[in-house]
Amino acid sequence: MQSKDTITFHALNEISLKDVKAIERLKPRSEILNLAATTGQLAAHFKDGDTVTDSEDKERLEETMGQLLIGLVRAARVCSLDLCRCIKAKIALNAKKYPVELCKGKAGKYTTYSNETGITKTAGQSTVKDVFDATNDTTDDTVENISAMVSHFVNERNWSQYHTPRNLCLALIGELGELCELFQWAGDNGEGGSSFGLQGWTKDEVDKVGQELADVSIYLLRLASESDVDIGKAAMKIAENSC
Repeated sequence: MQSKDTITFHALNEISLKDVKAIERLKPRSEILNLAATTGQLAAHFKDGDTVTDSEDKERLEETMGQLLIGLVRAARVCSLDLCRCIKAKIALNAKKYPVELCKGKAGKYTTYSNETGITKTAGQSTVKDVFDATNDTTDDTVENISAMVSHFVNERNWSQYHTPRNLCLALIGELGELCELFQWAGDNGEGGSSFGLQGWTKDEVDKVGQELADVSIYLLRLASESDVDIGKAAMKIAENSC
């Protein structure tokens, strides 16, 4: 197994999706529902409080988090997206939506700052340029480094005060709900939610999927950090055991 500092999203993608023909039989809607099922297991760990202290419970938490990260990698791949690229693009967009000088220590929505940023519910939200840029190589991006990017974004804005495990878990569930909304009426036959690569979807529509996958991933990485879970190592263990 790779060390904590060298486990990359690319490696997780490659090891968990080796069989190309099997990948192409996977359906986006099924993968999204799989994420929902795993998220339910994750929520169960925090239903009674913020801290998981029992060693066996902690081991199961690590397994669940690893499973969810692998599920996000798979879901992105089935939608013809690079999860790491989506996460980095969303962090960059969020930096524009939440300028440090305006939102430090505050928990307001990005629309509170629309007059200053120009970003509204209908304008300035696209990450298409970054997500579909083939020159944006993420091969060497480690889970540890991306987690550090997320933590840096949070700490710059003094938002860690809001990031208790239960808060983060609920936020993750909320973002997963937004992801599910994109697929709820897509159908299971022909083009739409059952089509590998989201054939027939526009780049803007696929970009929205990528952003919601990124939002879920960002909260998962934060939750892992706050729960003292090495999520890269946990995800690699899940991937290797499933081969």
